[in-house]
Amino acid sequence: MDKDSGVSGEENSPAKRKKANNGSNKPFTPDKKRLDLPDNSSIEINLNEIGFIGEDKTPSPDNTDGSLGKIRFALHYNVAKTELQVNIIKAVDLPITDNKEGINPLVKISLLPQQFCWQRTKIIEGAPDPVFNETFVISGFSKDRIKEYELKFRVVNFHDSFKDRYGDDVIGEILFPLSELKLMENRPSFSITKWLYLAPPPPFGMEAGDLGELCVSLCFRPISGRLIVTVTKIRGLPKAIADRTDPYVKLALYCDGVRLSKANTRVKRRSLNPVYNEKFNFNVSADQISLTTVVLKIVNHSEINVGGGGLGTVILGFDSFGSGQEQWKSMIESPSRHIEKWHKLHKDVY
Repeated sequence: MDKDSGVSGEENSPAKRKKANNGSNKPFTPDKKRLDLPDNSSIEINLNEIGFIGEDKTPSPDNTDGSLGKIRFALHYNVAKTELQVNIIKAVDLPITDNKEGINPLVKISLLPQQFCWQRTKIIEGAPDPVFNETFVISGFSKDRIKEYELKFRVVNFHDSFKDRYGDDVIGEILFPLSELKLMENRPSFSITKWLYLAPPPPFGMEAGDLGELCVSLCFRPISGRLIVTVTKIRGLPKAIADRTDPYVKLALYCDGVRLSKANTRVKRRSLNPVYNEKFNFNVSADQISLTTVVLKIVNHSEINVGGGGLGTVILGFDSFGSGQEQWKSMIESPSRHIEKWHKLHKDVY
């Protein structure tokens, strides 16, 4: 451990970023990725049972207002297995950018409100009409539970140069409430295939409200492969319903959608403006940092046992926008320097 002493994050090998040649003639093999919701074991599904995987025969709708392009996806829900399959098929008519690297789209998938960014597709280089054909599996979805969630698909133009990799452009996004799946008692499974037009994301900060702010310091040392996250302090937390606020901060570090490390600060008793000054060290290489995300969730310890406790979230790094992306970019441009910034807390950024 270096002179920036603190808590060291767990080491693990991240999944490497995948790129694809859009002109490949090789047979398609579905890329299955899985999210297991609590209290449910993993179950494998035979993809041959599902009709939406294969040749795309659904016509694309015409709409002159679709300036951001559109995305085609399919969902298949199996009642007996309590599993939802999400198939990202393709996007078309994505706008061409002025960036010298061209358009390199990928799709980020969020399951709201539980997962800020659950998975992402491979990157398709130089393709305004990318074909993804990637399948993701969510297990533990009972019929009563599924209607409480919604899927967010966010199409992003990925930049690969070192200085620009944190300036990824959001092309557009869609929200699909899973309550729109018409689940009837006498059917064993339900499928839907849709084209939806991409819409601009809402302005960052619209949902911040008066949840308070978190001050964080970041430092990246590319030579030693060390990311240092310092949780400094919080100000302006709202008074808890239970009339007692005992906040602490949960940290999780992700790389390419895989959680590699987690850590917690100490609990500060009865404080709406707690001061922590706690430092956490994570092993992150220069190659990994381009796909690294740090999620900081403020939790009220006194409300955990009654099913609550979440006070707000801040996201920094690859999956962030606004102030979180600004601080991350400043950190990359100033290696080995500590960059400190205040961030508004959000109920759900993604």
